[in-house]
Amino acid sequence: MIDLHCDLLSYLRFDPKRTPFDAKSLCSVSQLKEGGIALQVMAVYTTTGPWSSRIGAQQIEIFQKLPVKYPQAFSFYKGDLTKPQIQILCAIENGSGLCEENEPLEQGLRRFEELVKSCGCFYVSLTWNEENRFGGGAETSVGLKEEGKRFIEAMSLYGVALDLSHSSDQLAYDALCFIDQKSLKIPVLASHSNFRALCNQSRNLPDELALEIIRRGGIIGLVSYRKFLNPATLQGFADQVEYGLKLGGEKALALGNDFFCMEDFSELNHGFIIEHAGQLPRVLESVRERGIDPSLFFENAKRFIEGWRRVSEI
Repeated sequence: MIDLHCDLLSYLRFDPKRTPFDAKSLCSVSQLKEGGIALQVMAVYTTTGPWSSRIGAQQIEIFQKLPVKYPQAFSFYKGDLTKPQIQILCAIENGSGLCEENEPLEQGLRRFEELVKSCGCFYVSLTWNEENRFGGGAETSVGLKEEGKRFIEAMSLYGVALDLSHSSDQLAYDALCFIDQKSLKIPVLASHSNFRALCNQSRNLPDELALEIIRRGGIIGLVSYRKFLNPATLQGFADQVEYGLKLGGEKALALGNDFFCMEDFSELNHGFIIEHAGQLPRVLESVRERGIDPSLFFENAKRFIEGWRRVSEI
């Protein structure tokens, strides 16, 4: 399987004594392997505020060192999913992790360029849940700002994908319009979101936006976090899959489970429909019971990532 989003980097940054083998991360090496994860996208997570770029830099450094410190466990993704190690890709969950609110934008764009050239960057979300210098997060109604446009233009230079999972609806629509107006070549995805029609949460996609991602050949990483499911069960997840297929997403549905250490985020105490990444086969079985082949998650993510890799290497 391929998973489009986890917060292992954030977990490791909290305490230097932690390791990627810790079960409480919910996405440890053994748990990922037990869950059949061949490729894991690791997100650099920060809120918007003081020291966000420093926190982001620390997580990027951790990512870069994982295959060096743990060569038997991790390897940078280079297009080969047959290796015994877990292949990893880096992504930015919030643009504030590259550029703080009071820094010159050029400094943030330099950090972005350095990341792309040093280890690659699969996707960037301009915001997290709140508003920042680039635009409005998922819990706002703010649209795309001028500096957000400049960031998107920088992304287009390297073929980095735009992640809409933490965008406000207005930012998402503005960004897609801007991409079209400028004829930019940017892949689009929602790395860890479900469908709002089945669970009315701001982080879930309205139908109009989901259909636009599908139309553009993007992917939608369905998330197993209880807050974004109704009912918050394996059956609720399977309902999301069925709904995505009704929207025409047979080539767009993927997995973005969003596993993180619960003790690090006490306010996010809803939990997951499975205990950890190692139980992913239970999720796949709930889908299979509906007569749906869960291999579509892997095939769709693989096709999208291979397309991104070709574009990013041009």
